Parts: sequence; structure tokens; C-alpha cells
Amino acid sequence: MTATTPDVSSYSRAERLAIIASCMLGFALDLYDVLIMPFLMGSIQKSLQISLAQVASVTSLTLIGSVIGGALFGWLGDRVGRKQSLQLTLLIFAAGSIASAFAWNYWSLAILRFVTGIGLGGEWGAGMVLFNEAWNKDRRGLGSAFIQGSAVIASACASIIGVWATTSFSLEWGWRIALLTGGSPILLMIFIRLFMPESKAWLQFDRMRKSGMLQTAAPRQTNTLIKMFQG
Repeated sequence: MTATTPDVSSYSRAERLAIIASCMLGFALDLYDVLIMPFLMGSIQKSLQISLAQVASVTSLTLIGSVIGGALFGWLGDRVGRKQSLQLTLLIFAAGSIASAFAWNYWSLAILRFVTGIGLGGEWGAGMVLFNEAWNKDRRGLGSAFIQGSAVIASACASIIGVWATTSFSLEWGWRIALLTGGSPILLMIFIRLFMPESKAWLQFDRMRKSGMLQTAAPRQTNTLIKMFQG
């Protein structure tokens, strides 16, 4: 190993399991929050008395927020650490989902779902960076397959909860109760706080940064997209 690449074996088995479990659950919760919306659109449209196009645009705003969240928390994760950044994304994600359940018109729902999207996108980015830094590089394909496989759990839960909530409760409360379940990332945040380690690669980077060992001058940047097609 080089001076700038921590040995993956320095993570205990329990720490690696905590990391993969956190990434799987985080990805599943992300997808769940997006996939449950189609089951709620009809109820939301009638309850808030808005058009179907407006309801559909809420999902688009959530995804736009996720792009912004991915960039924002990718930047923040380099400064405060992967673990702390991941916890913050989950807090925003959960708070936005819970607050969305109490929306009173189109704009309140749109803004709150946009905020939810920021946390949603940040969670995915922060979680996958930590996974790639901590997981054995020879088994990243297997680990990634487990994370992607959690999408099946997300889609199943979204359909079950969406149908159950809209058929078991009133028009006014069914979709709200379904959105309240989006607050479950708070539980994952507690799990990460207690059991998941910080990235050792980031800890080493942070120590070097604070000691002034990092190169201060930025290297010359090249357009890698253009470089792919050269020669």
C-alpha cells in the first residue's frame, strides 16, 4: 500500500458489514421515496385539488433536487467527512419527507419534495463514496450488486405501502401517511452514528491537509471527455 492509500484490511468485519448495510438501506430508502409517488398521485391530485401535470412535476423537482444534493454533499463530504455528511443527508431526507406529508397546496408540496430530493441525492453520493473507499477493491462488483439488489426491496415496499395507505385511510390522510413513512431514514442515521466507521482514506487525507502535506498548487486540468477520443 502507498502512503496515501489505507489498507482495506484495517476495517474489521463488523465495520465492513455496517458500511454495506448502510449503503443498501440508504439506496433502498432513496428509491422507495421516489417509487411510492406514482401510487399517491391520484389521491394528492384530488386532495389538494391540483392538476395531474402539477403532481407529476413534483417528482421531477425531487429528481432535480437530488442532482443538486449529490454535488453539494460530494463537496461537503470532502471537508467534514463521509460519515458526518451522510448523516446530514439522511436528516434532510427524513425531515423533507415528513414535512411533505403536511403540505397544503401545490407549492408547499413542490418545495418540500425538492428539499427531500436534496437529501436523497446527497445520501446516494456520500454512501457510494464511502463504500468505494472502504470495500475490498477485488469485491466491489459483488458489493455493488448487493446495493443495486436492494432496489427490489424498495419497489416492493413502495407498492405495498402505497396501495395500503391509499385504500385503508381517507382521501385526505392516505397519501399523507404514506409520505410519513419516508421519515424512516432517521433510524438509519442513528445506526450510522452508532456503528458505521468513518472512511480511513478520508481520515488520512484530513490529517495530511491539516499538517500542510497536501500539494497547494492545483495540477493542470485536461478535458478527459475529449481525451477519450484522441488518438
